Amino acid sequence: MPPPGSRGRRRSTAAANAGTPPMKKGERKASSRRLLSRRKPLQSSTTEPTKSRRASKKKRSGGTSSRTQSRSTMRRRLDKLAREVVLRRDGHRCRWCSKKAVGRDLQWCHIYSRRYLATRWLPENAVTLCASCHRKGHDRPTEFTQWLNNDGVDLEALSAKLKKPVAPDLEKMEEWLRWKLEGFK
Repeated sequence: MPPPGSRGRRRSTAAANAGTPPMKKGERKASSRRLLSRRKPLQSSTTEPTKSRRASKKKRSGGTSSRTQSRSTMRRRLDKLAREVVLRRDGHRCRWCSKKAVGRDLQWCHIYSRRYLATRWLPENAVTLCASCHRKGHDRPTEFTQWLNNDGVDLEALSAKLKKPVAPDLEKMEEWLRWKLEGFK
């Protein structure tokens, strides 16, 4: 019997197994993992050992992909710079409760997700919060949004930037963040 307030009714095992042949006593369903382990290894036409995909990709591209490495390294560098800009702008204090903290006690909270590169490193898209206020912001999004509006954050301007996605030039963004950071010294 379903618990009170649940939407659906429990399906009987006969209804759940409709269309599948009955299993014999002691027989188990074959999992995909077991089926994969039974496969025979592929026979190589050459006598040399097979290389991994990554190794063959490196050979085709002419070594390690420096473009991919530099882009991820650049993003990490930009994250550190933008975090420091926001922390200095807010005076190393939580903007919600005004608690002063040091080191990693303060968190760099994004208003719009970090996945949107158009606003990821913009100081207007981030606030400094202590861990408890950051959790409270995720647990109570309506209250967080009201607080942001009262704090003077222009959410409409930020959402307009999201609607016109632009892949930022990472080198220019780093230069701009360093310039902003110099302004807070």
